Amino acid sequence: MSAGLGRRCAARIVDTLVSAVVAAAAGVPLAASAAAHVREKVEQARAASTLAGREVTVWLVDDVVIGKAGVLVGVLVLLGVLYEVLPTARTGRTLGKRLARIRVVDVRRSGGGRRPPSSGRSLWRWAVRQTAVLLLPVALLWVLLDRRSRRGWHDRAAGTRVVKG
Repeated sequence: MSAGLGRRCAARIVDTLVSAVVAAAAGVPLAASAAAHVREKVEQARAASTLAGREVTVWLVDDVVIGKAGVLVGVLVLLGVLYEVLPTARTGRTLGKRLARIRVVDVRRSGGGRRPPSSGRSLWRWAVRQTAVLLLPVALLWVLLDRRSRRGWHDRAAGTRVVKG
């Protein structure tokens, strides 16, 4: 039996909160460091402008800022793999799904749709969901309109379903 929208939303809220805490723990120091770097560049440009008596151009986004953004993206991808992909492939559950008493099953694998998806399908499911976040209103509407199976884009792409249990 497919899991209801309320359980799925509750699980997503828990999983998002856990991910947000970890992302903030990584993102806040990186952002502070990047901001300090930019402030230093602005001060250096201001001093050079005063000495030269003319306006000095300074690029605020440089290899240091891009590098810190890249590290943050890497941390977020690693977090997604460790928190979402691997547990989904192993047990069909993240912490949020466990609390909501739902799980992800692979509708294409043998076992009558009771086994968790493979690592590859779990990764694909996660990647499609990350893309769908950019189109949130449409993605949410899709789950609401799919009254029979309540499968999101990421479930359809990965051949999975969220069920009670």
